[in-house]
This record gives sequence, structure tokens and C-alpha cells, in this order.
Amino acid sequence: MFLLKVKKKKIIRRLLVGSYYQKVGIEVVYIDPYHTSQTCSECGHYEEGQRINQNEFVWKNKECKKVGEKVNADYNASRNIARSNKLVTRKEECQYYKEYK
Repeated sequence: MFLLKVKKKKIIRRLLVGSYYQKVGIEVVYIDPYHTSQTCSECGHYEEGQRINQNEFVWKNKECKKVGEKVNADYNASRNIARSNKLVTRKEECQYYKEYK
């Protein structure tokens, strides 16, 4: 996953981990993280305000079977990342970068 504001140590660590897994035969892919913590991991619905605060996500789509339930926002984002097909190879391909840079 590409993050736009990270320290050099984190970038180096991410590159080292990626190269280690590739060396042992595990495919490493990078996913565009844009809105992953604000999109429902159950139905794919995006709406402003679903992420209540840094830790909490609430399902607001009335058609979603989880409507009204709350879950950890990072858990919700990790489910979206695991299911994502938005592969990127450079941060310039990320949606956030395209819109705000």
C-alpha cells in the first residue's frame, strides 16, 4: 500500500519486507488505499460520515445487512484492501495523489 506522508524508515522497511517476500516466492502487490476506511466492506457503499472518528466505522446504507452496526475502522479498511482490485505500482497512480497533488 502506498502512503503519501511517511518517514524514510517506513519506506525502507516496506521495500525490505516486499523484497523478502518476493525472494521466498510470495507475490507482493500494492493497493490504492483511497477511501478504504470510509467504504463499507460489506456492500461497497461510500458515504461521508461513515467513519465516525479515527477508530470507528458505522454502516449507514439502509440496504446493507449491517446497517447501524459499528466496527473498528482499520478492520473495515483491511477487508476492503484484501478484496480490492485497484493495483498500483507507483504512488502517482493512487486516486488521492491524482486529485490532490
